[in-house]
Amino acid sequence: MPTALEELESAALDLSEHDRARLAHRLIESLEEDVGEDLDQVQRDWTSEIERRVASYRAVESSTVPAVEVFAEAYARLRSER
Repeated sequence: MPTALEELESAALDLSEHDRARLAHRLIESLEEDVGEDLDQVQRDWTSEIERRVASYRAVESSTVPAVEVFAEAYARLRSER
């Protein structure tokens, strides 16, 4: 016998793509409401981290690697692990 959650999930998956996106957005918003101040702190922490990284980059304390190279290396490592 399906649980209420399984029935809800099944009904949600039958929705149109637009309605599923709306539902997903609303569910995520409800989680953010529950964390309240914690979310604000996370956003402040991320802002500080971004500012730190930008300052480090501008001061040439860190180097960057083009995304193409990063992904090529990652794919190569994944292939070698098989």
